[in-house]
Amino acid sequence: LSFDYNNWVFLNLSGRQDWVSNTEKNNTLFYPSASLSFIPTSAFPGMKTDNGINYMKLRAGYGTSANFSTGYPTVTGLALNTQGWVDSTSNTTNSFVGNPNIKPELFSELEFGIEAKLFSRLNLDFTYYTRVTNDLIIQSAPIPLSTGAGSTSTNIGEIESWGIEAELGLDILKRTDGFNWNVNVNFFKNESEVTDIGDNDIIIYEGFTNLGNGARVGYPLGAMFGSRIARDENGNLLVDGVGN
Repeated sequence: LSFDYNNWVFLNLSGRQDWVSNTEKNNTLFYPSASLSFIPTSAFPGMKTDNGINYMKLRAGYGTSANFSTGYPTVTGLALNTQGWVDSTSNTTNSFVGNPNIKPELFSELEFGIEAKLFSRLNLDFTYYTRVTNDLIIQSAPIPLSTGAGSTSTNIGEIESWGIEAELGLDILKRTDGFNWNVNVNFFKNESEVTDIGDNDIIIYEGFTNLGNGARVGYPLGAMFGSRIARDENGNLLVDGVGN
């Protein structure tokens, strides 16, 4: 739904419902969005000049979106060697365990921005946003080998992020016909922090034998974790009774 008043205030409302077929318990999610924009140069024509502010828009928006797990996250597969000899062929479950409780991700974002055209040559677009991700899906999260498997698909709580986007353009040559020259520069910055991963201390979802990229409360999502040799308060290596 879209509304406007006198061509200087605009309101947009939307909602979406998704269903997926690869899960049973949590296979649908509704997520709404809304945005409001105000054009002061249209509401107050006196502030608009050729040698000053040519155009200005202020905007704010709140949006949500969803993401569902891919593949067959609720199913534990079967490993079968159809090429083997009869006496060596066996059916075993593979190292991935299905999770019937997997939930969709939900992203919610709050955004504020300004657009302006100045001095008939300068174009500015600036945005500040905050974003919260709930129930982030990890397609292959390691689990203790004592379970008889190695990984499962799971959700890991909440991640908060924030950032800015800025674009500045300059019309160096601006003519109604002939040669025109425009130069643009843009800047983007984003920071994230894991704020909740349930009862876990850390969840590693990419890497080899010595940890890797993971999620840990207080750190950015995807931070790299590893191990190191323990030291005492003076920085000396700790050595056990057999010299290791």
